[in-house]
Amino acid sequence: MLPQLRQYPISVALRHTVEVWLLVTACGADMHWLRRQLDAGALAAARAQAQASSLQTQALVDREQADAERSRSVTAELAERARLQAIEEQSASVHQVSQSVRQTASQVSTMADGIQALERISRVS
Repeated sequence: MLPQLRQYPISVALRHTVEVWLLVTACGADMHWLRRQLDAGALAAARAQAQASSLQTQALVDREQADAERSRSVTAELAERARLQAIEEQSASVHQVSQSVRQTASQVSTMADGIQALERISRVS
């Protein structure tokens, strides 16, 4: 091995060593720079993921609030329908009672006319 090293003068060996050292240093610096770029990209991706997650959570909350509002609206509408139906039923009942009262009043009027007629007949006789 020694004979092979003696093939080149010491200045060439030193220059070669410096060149290799510069290349290794440059490669190391490039690797560190690339690693920083990779870390920055990962951080940006993590922030974007967190923001997307936050937006999804907010969208879910908004959807749940909309569903709750829709549910309250439907409940109020059903309550209003039930109230209107109860009013219709009461109105129908009042109408029936009114007809019954009219019928009874007509019958009472007819009876009163009959009693008056009988009183007139009994006075005449």
